Amino acid sequence: MSETLFQLRNESRTWLVYTCIICLLTIAFFGSLKDHLLGVDDADTFRNNIAINQDFSFFFSPEKEAASGRLVDELIMWLTYCIWGNDPAVFHVLIVVCHALASLFLSWLFYQLGSSLEVSLLGGILFLVNIAHVQTVHWISALEYPLALLAVVLAMHFHTRFVAERRPLPLAAFYLAAILCVLTHPVAAIVWPLSLYWAWIRGFGLKATLGYLMPLMLLLSLVLLFTLSISGTNTTTRMAMDAYSWRQLGAHDSASPFSLLQNTGQVLLWLLGRLVSAAHWYPSLLHQQAPWESWVGIPVLVGLVVLLLKNIHPASMWAGWILLSLAPFLPATLVHAGIARYLYLATAGSCFIIAWMLSILGLWLERRRAYVGRCAYGVVVLAVLVSSYAAQKRAEFINIYDSGRYYLSTSEAELGIQLLERAIAGGGDVLPLNDAYFSLIDAKLRHGSEYLPILHRAFAEMPDDLRISLLMAVEQYFNGDEQRKQAGEQKIRRLGLYAADTDQLTGFFHTTAIVYQHYGIWFSKHHDYDKALAAFRLSFQSSPESTITLREIMRTLIYTKRYAEAAALTPKVLQSFPENQDLLYLSALSLKKMGEIDQALEIGRRAQLVLTQAIGKDPNNARSYLQLAHIWHDMDQNAKAIEILEKAIVRLPAVANLHLKLGNLYHRSGQFERADQAYENALRLEPENGDIRSKLIINRRQLSRLPQIE
Repeated sequence: MSETLFQLRNESRTWLVYTCIICLLTIAFFGSLKDHLLGVDDADTFRNNIAINQDFSFFFSPEKEAASGRLVDELIMWLTYCIWGNDPAVFHVLIVVCHALASLFLSWLFYQLGSSLEVSLLGGILFLVNIAHVQTVHWISALEYPLALLAVVLAMHFHTRFVAERRPLPLAAFYLAAILCVLTHPVAAIVWPLSLYWAWIRGFGLKATLGYLMPLMLLLSLVLLFTLSISGTNTTTRMAMDAYSWRQLGAHDSASPFSLLQNTGQVLLWLLGRLVSAAHWYPSLLHQQAPWESWVGIPVLVGLVVLLLKNIHPASMWAGWILLSLAPFLPATLVHAGIARYLYLATAGSCFIIAWMLSILGLWLERRRAYVGRCAYGVVVLAVLVSSYAAQKRAEFINIYDSGRYYLSTSEAELGIQLLERAIAGGGDVLPLNDAYFSLIDAKLRHGSEYLPILHRAFAEMPDDLRISLLMAVEQYFNGDEQRKQAGEQKIRRLGLYAADTDQLTGFFHTTAIVYQHYGIWFSKHHDYDKALAAFRLSFQSSPESTITLREIMRTLIYTKRYAEAAALTPKVLQSFPENQDLLYLSALSLKKMGEIDQALEIGRRAQLVLTQAIGKDPNNARSYLQLAHIWHDMDQNAKAIEILEKAIVRLPAVANLHLKLGNLYHRSGQFERADQAYENALRLEPENGDIRSKLIINRRQLSRLPQIE
């Protein structure tokens, strides 16, 4: 494109000013992320950092909690930890910086591949503030995506250098950068077909181009196999490969190659539609698929194909980029619908095409009347930035919500509750509000917090939501006079009939069991054990296969010294759950409390055997070690319990709870110096854990009372 609206010059001053603009926009859009906390998978990454720091050979192990096989990403994460520790603020800043660098160097690649300077600069800015992929920038564990884009930009740069100069040094640099791409993320292997396509549209012979690209393809294939060999089985890549292997396709008629092709086509249209529907605005919930997005994807696909077939320079290169970037993610989207990160690379192409189209529109207006095109161009760009900023700030509440959901699954449930309350208060219009309210009320029940105000608010806003209505009905059943109790019971029945009529009965039974169970936990925390038992028993009626509910029934009975009732459940445990170590342990404990020592020892040994077998199958499960040590301790075998935890720590040195429990055992046996070391190790792993800190203080008071040896 020779004609431009603004006579920008490719000089250092232009790029310096542009870099400052990128920095200012980055601070304005993403500066608040420094105050955000952890999300899903982030804690796994942090624990990996600690384990790698203790034994660097673990870096290449597929046994890591987050063994992605993306070594560049994992190396940078670990190096960051070595300098600043596992500070969420530092890692959020790291991914924001990488995203800003990706935007800056992407604009440079736009220009290098033949675009005008103004389109290139605007394309980089649009990429920086794009909303379709913004959740990627909010998520620490998604660092690999900006890094992958940087690696692809670097490789494409060296490829263009080689094509222009035909010297071995740029070719070697291109090969190294391409390998770096694959080590950053397998999808970055698209650098190979991109390089082939770019050389072809530039008029270079196919035979000559394949002559230097074929050896690279073989090399990249070997690197891909290596990364797969060191990746865990729970990665999205592995899940997609397993779900759509030929063995799985042959096992299920519904998963035939034809249905796979059909589903893949639908996913492609959805992703293409999302590139437009959420580019710089927030028309719908990002976590959901709007039906109309696939319809938007149809003209987008047609437009991209036209650009490719007509080889319209410079947009055709980026049309190919979009399709190649999305293609590897299509199977993954079928098994994991969190699509923001899948769009990250593709938005590089869509942002360029948007910038290119805006420039064409501005030039068309400018030819008809002087300055109109420039003014319209400026107004549109400003409007896009304002819209993107507003959408980005709204999108932050999704990150806060996801972070809250994560913390609810940890020992920091109170923090999770606070984050959910903040997300609902500030971003209720962008959240799955029914899920958010249910998660918050459910968490308050489990935590023993005051839940009634938020329950009444949720019911007032969503009186027709099945789960919220169920919570209200159960509340009415338990916390009122006899008339309210009967009304609540009748409402629960009506909700069950509605669930049956709307094909939601299975889910309704599951939700009912959970609600009763968590009401039981709330009553337990408030020492209303009769209501707690009633709630647990109703939960067990709804879900008689729930070992968790049966465990809570037995715990409550034992705590209230109703040992005979707890022991009476032993036949049920042995018949239905003979391999459940928790229930076996509680059965043994209740029998021991009743004086049935021989029977208690027999069941206790069975629990030990089950746990020993569980450790043999999964030696990285810290909970099994903790349970086994607990059983040995309760059977007055403290030395054996200590031995179990010491062995566990050798294998799992980064689990703070193992060090804490070992410290407790040392303390109880009078080994205060060893307890001090164990508590120190636990506190180093979780420096904000108040329980560990208080245990350390108490133990040191005991140490100070010991007689000094002169």
